[in-house]
Amino acid sequence: MDNLLSVLKAVYLRGGISLQSNFARENAQSVGALASLGYLSTKEEAGTFSNTWRPTFAGLLKLTEKGLV
Repeated sequence: MDNLLSVLKAVYLRGGISLQSNFARENAQSVGALASLGYLSTKEEAGTFSNTWRPTFAGLLKLTEKGLV
C-alpha cells in the first residue's frame, strides 16, 4: 500500500498526470489499482472524461488520513 500512496501523492502534487505520460506508463500497475479502488479517475463531471488522471475525493481523504497532504 505504501507504493500506491506514494503514486497517489505524486499524482496529487503534479496536479494530475496525462493518460499517456511516462509517469503513468512507469506506474501503470499502481495507477490501475488506484483507479480500481476509486482513488484516481479521469472523470470530470457526469458523462465527461478527460485525458488526465486526478485524485478523487476518496483519494484526497486517504492522503489526508495518512497525513501525506
